[in-house]
Amino acid sequence: MPFTKQEDRKKVDDMSHEQIQQMLSKCVDDLDNIAVGDKCYYFYKQMVTTFNNERRWTVAHYTYETMKFVIENSHDLFGSGSGWADDTRTAYDLAWQVFFAIQVMPYELEKQALNGDINGDIKGDDLSVN
Repeated sequence: MPFTKQEDRKKVDDMSHEQIQQMLSKCVDDLDNIAVGDKCYYFYKQMVTTFNNERRWTVAHYTYETMKFVIENSHDLFGSGSGWADDTRTAYDLAWQVFFAIQVMPYELEKQALNGDINGDIKGDDLSVN
């Protein structure tokens, strides 16, 4: 869940690069005052910031590709003993799912309304299916 309490967000926002790396490289059971939601918040915020800088499908596409690559190759990228824990991979994946639902889909619905549905059933502001 990326929508953590404000004080928890501030805690993550105030972390140094080294502290972020430590948070991501260990299981939450091995960390003080860190929850999986903190990890999810961190990933989600990065995704939203990137997407808001340039709201395009291509940005969502590359954000997804990056997330999938990191998750699928985390052992090769960080080493099998790196502690890039399952809860970090899961937090990254769940952050993507929330990002897609809340940020990307409204963008796509705007484009669908503007450009029409693929099969032509939806035109302009008419979002009803014929």
